[in-house]
Amino acid sequence: MLKPIRIGLQLFRWMGNPDAVETQDAISPDLILGAMSLTLALAISLPIALRYRGAATKLEHERLASLTLMGQKHKMADRLQTRRRTLNRFRRTVTRYVADVESRPIVPWTTAVSEMSRARPGGVWTTLIAGDGPRFKAIIKTHRSDLMGEYVQRLAQSPYVEYVSAPVVGDVQAQSRIFGRFSGE
Repeated sequence: MLKPIRIGLQLFRWMGNPDAVETQDAISPDLILGAMSLTLALAISLPIALRYRGAATKLEHERLASLTLMGQKHKMADRLQTRRRTLNRFRRTVTRYVADVESRPIVPWTTAVSEMSRARPGGVWTTLIAGDGPRFKAIIKTHRSDLMGEYVQRLAQSPYVEYVSAPVVGDVQAQSRIFGRFSGE
């Protein structure tokens, strides 16, 4: 319960002596009403203010968590976009490679072996022919070393052969290896 507050009121006399002041002890009803109104306003608004402050703090934490999550999602989206671009580049490269391979005619091995046989001059024997896709390896024997150069030259002029390596020939009776590649795949 509130205790009454006594205050000294100074009343000025407007008539007579203006310097004379009369002091009176009294409890003002307006003062009690004002104090009660202030106490009531504080009693009601303080718990509400504390509740709103807690809600504002919680909302701020949720906002920061949302911003962090959104930043992670943006990074993930950027990474995904980069992967898509890389994958599309890879697909275009594969498509170009496949189109390049499909545009070249395939040389069958029967044609390749026939071409190697046709280009062979007399005095040259092929003892081994091996292939891996368009690449080939052959072991050749000759009676004279100049026949090996002629054989490699004839193979290089063939429309079915992309390139042929010229062997280093030492001994006339020695075996020589030649390597090459047929055109196409």
